[in-house]
Amino acid sequence: MKEVKSPKKPLIYYYCIVLLIIFLFNLLVTPLLTRGQVTEVDYGTFMEMTQQKQIGAVQVEDSQILFTDKEGLTVYKTAPMEDPNLTQRLYDSGAEFTRVIEEPISPIWSFLLTFILPLVIFALLGNYMSKKMMQQMGGKDSMALLAALRHLTRYHPSRFELEAITIDMGFPGMDFTPVREWCAERGVPYTLVKTDIREIVFDARQEENPCSLCSKMRRGALNDAMRERGCNKLALGHHFDDAVETFLMNLLFTGQMGCFKPATYMSRAGVWQIRPLLYLGEGTIASFVREEGLPLVPTTCPEDKESKREEIKLLIKRLSAEYPDLKDKVFGAMQRLPLDGWGKGAP
Repeated sequence: MKEVKSPKKPLIYYYCIVLLIIFLFNLLVTPLLTRGQVTEVDYGTFMEMTQQKQIGAVQVEDSQILFTDKEGLTVYKTAPMEDPNLTQRLYDSGAEFTRVIEEPISPIWSFLLTFILPLVIFALLGNYMSKKMMQQMGGKDSMALLAALRHLTRYHPSRFELEAITIDMGFPGMDFTPVREWCAERGVPYTLVKTDIREIVFDARQEENPCSLCSKMRRGALNDAMRERGCNKLALGHHFDDAVETFLMNLLFTGQMGCFKPATYMSRAGVWQIRPLLYLGEGTIASFVREEGLPLVPTTCPEDKESKREEIKLLIKRLSAEYPDLKDKVFGAMQRLPLDGWGKGAP
């Protein structure tokens, strides 16, 4: 039996990583970017500025002489020469000796490095981490579908009633309270059905490939819950990417061309299954969930990111790097064959 995963790290953990990267960037990279802000002059120019008392601060080293003008706005450097009277001439010119001369940054560089660059880094890393976290969250597709259907109830002529049902499979660390509160605030009836699916699949049966049995048991519990509440249509959150992945899974693992139907009548349960998100990609749905601030529940399933579907996801990602329209072509082929339930005139 595989160990059940603990919940994913909180969002503040990832933001701390972003802040640490920005800090290290300013500590290590910014000095490299500001190197080139020193104006190099010959020794004669240095002597001329000394005679005209235009030297502000000076730092004498074995390999170079750094000095500023009287206002301290510009830093210069020159190579040292054998000049035994240099120190006295500098004193006479009113120059101030110092151990360290800070190299100034132009106002534009200062603005870019201090304000713009950290914001850009924070936004890019935040967006990347947000996408990675979104992939680890459970229920984003269902929550996007629920939000869309709730909006649709306001003007759809059929005046359908909407109810949300969650199947709790018994994995620890999954708190559905945010989903319940979201539904309550918007007047959507919400039911949480507790089951022992995890115990049966992972403890009692110890399935090597548990996803298939888990899916069947979850669907059975959902059908029972629908029957008890008098629901006659089940809206599922399967999307464009799910359809492509399912088709390729059937092709590669079973040698068959098949996929779930956009709409299916389940005669034994007496309900229609519909998939309204089928033409939306996973990226579009994830963006919608982020923009709307929809509540998500981190999954603690031990098979998360280790299933055959995840293998297909990675395969599609690799192939799409060379064939960018791969998913569009696979989806189009499913319609043109057509697969059962995918052709023209299908419900």
